[in-house]
Amino acid sequence: MLSWSGIAWRVYEKFTWRGNEEVCRNEDLYFCQSILQLNNYYLFGFSLGVGMAIRAATLGGDKVLGLMLGDYPPKYPTYDKEWAARVKENSPELREVFVDGLSADSGYEDLFPELKALSCPSMLFKGGQVGNLVPEEVVTKYKEMIPSGKVVILADSGHVIFRPDPKVLTDEMEKFIKEVEIG
Repeated sequence: MLSWSGIAWRVYEKFTWRGNEEVCRNEDLYFCQSILQLNNYYLFGFSLGVGMAIRAATLGGDKVLGLMLGDYPPKYPTYDKEWAARVKENSPELREVFVDGLSADSGYEDLFPELKALSCPSMLFKGGQVGNLVPEEVVTKYKEMIPSGKVVILADSGHVIFRPDPKVLTDEMEKFIKEVEIG
């Protein structure tokens, strides 16, 4: 079994930007699952991580017990140069080569078909305030395509669903996990 420092180093090496977005998006969470030797787990993707979580759930197969999506539609968007400029201005801690590479390699991809094909239960979290990124038509499509899926609106949150009170989100996550485990 790896030590936490060994795991951290291997994850760091894997997440170092290599200029190939498909490798970064589609395999990183699966890689973590493999090195951590997880057999039954839940996935939570927030914001742009929603697409990665859906792909990781696809790769994880029956090891994934449930999938939670945090205030973002099931898609990979196109990141244009204006997006890259905003991110670099607002998040100077991100490496410029990462942001520019993501922008250059991106392209729109609808992930609803992959989400619908998953065998695990899923839950969509949506902020109830201005600034949430899940339009009502996405909620409607989610309910139509995944009738067993759950939608939770966090009334006091915008896009950042763990604000103002992270306990509201974690309580809903715990409820979902308990429901899945009870069957």
